[in-house]
Amino acid sequence: MAFSATLDDERRGLFVLTEDGIKPILLQEDSFPVFSGDEILEHVDLPVINDKGEIVFRGRFSESSKIPSSINNSSEGVFLFREGEIIPVKLPGQQAPGTNGMVFGQGHSSWIALGNNSEVIYRGSFIKPGKNANDLRSGEGSGLYLWSDGETRILALEGDRIPGAKGSFISSPGILTKNTINDSGDIVLSAATTRLGGLFLFSGEEITPIVLAQDPPPEIKGVILTSTASINNRGDIVFFGDDILRRTGVFLAKKR
Repeated sequence: MAFSATLDDERRGLFVLTEDGIKPILLQEDSFPVFSGDEILEHVDLPVINDKGEIVFRGRFSESSKIPSSINNSSEGVFLFREGEIIPVKLPGQQAPGTNGMVFGQGHSSWIALGNNSEVIYRGSFIKPGKNANDLRSGEGSGLYLWSDGETRILALEGDRIPGAKGSFISSPGILTKNTINDSGDIVLSAATTRLGGLFLFSGEEITPIVLAQDPPPEIKGVILTSTASINNRGDIVFFGDDILRRTGVFLAKKR
């Protein structure tokens, strides 16, 4: 189990619980070389651990010469801890694939996902080059991205057309917690669309709607997706949903 916690001296850290007890991975003010080699960790959260003990997390850092720091001189990224090494997955100023020259900004929202195949899913906002990549308020658009062994590819961007969704477009890509990616690389994610929203399966290069708020299964009477969804290694998907009477239920979409 991986988790972030605050110590009694108010420093925040990243920890892992194993059979041998709790071990610290990173602590606030630890050396955290990223750009210049002189960076210090400021904050860490959103850790996810896979079956191999790899951990993905969001980390904020700044140069030690700029401590105490402010939001204007700190940077925030997504990182993978693997075999004792910290690997940058997403950094501000890094090129955002498929966006015609845009770069990732500082902004990052929602949870991160990590598969047993070491693939990382995250939501990234992007901006025009030359803008302040560390400005949390800046942003031209956002998308869902998949990182695999140093390569980053798009899963979905704002404005993408959704196959089979009656002319709907993605207006806000989301991400769901708990087993969003299985060992075959199949991914289940949510997205707000121009017609309410839905739950989608990403398999290979294909996006398939699993259930749409505007086109629910007959027995549900109008699904609005909430909370979490999971996919197993058979491709079966379980998720929470609300119907138009505001009744909440758990639903299973079995792979055909």
